[in-house]
Amino acid sequence: MFRLLIILPLLFNAPAPRPAAEGATCEERARQVLQTLPESNDLRYALAQGARGDCVRRPWMDGMKRFGVKHASFHVRYTITKDKMGLKVEKVFLLRDYYQYGDAHLIKDKRVRREIKESGLERQLREAVLDRLKKEWAASVQDRVCRNGGMGDGTMEGALLDDEALPVIDHLF
Repeated sequence: MFRLLIILPLLFNAPAPRPAAEGATCEERARQVLQTLPESNDLRYALAQGARGDCVRRPWMDGMKRFGVKHASFHVRYTITKDKMGLKVEKVFLLRDYYQYGDAHLIKDKRVRREIKESGLERQLREAVLDRLKKEWAASVQDRVCRNGGMGDGTMEGALLDDEALPVIDHLF
C-alpha cells in the first residue's frame, strides 16, 4: 500500500525564543534517538534528512513519559467539503517505541490503559492531535479541495510524541 508521508512540525503556539544551550540539547536528543531506531523506521529517515521538532515542551508530554508512552498514534477520519471540514479520532494506539507498530510495541496492559484514561491523559492527547491537525493540515487540504471543486474523505494517522526534539510524521492511508 502506498502511503503518502507528510512531515509536520509540532506547532501549537509560536515557540518562545530559547537559549542556544537548550537548542543544542534538543539537537543532541534527536541525534541520540536517531542512533536507536531501526533502518526502516520513518522517524529515522526524517531525522537523517534533518527534520527536527520545535523544542517546545507540551504538558501532555510529561504524562506520556510517566506512563512509558513514546508515540501516540491516532486513526483520524477526515471529511472535507467546500463548506466544512470534520476530523474525528476513530482509534488510539499507545506505543512504547517511535513509529514501530507491531504488537510488541503496543501498550496493551489493561491496568496501564485504564490509568492513562482515568488520569485524563488520553483525552488531552485526543484534543492535542485534533488541534494540531486542524491548524497544520486540514486548512491547506480544504483549500486545495475547494479549488478543485470536490470533496474529500479518508483516514490518516495523526501522531504525538513524548519528546519535543523529534518531528511528527503523519500518514495518509
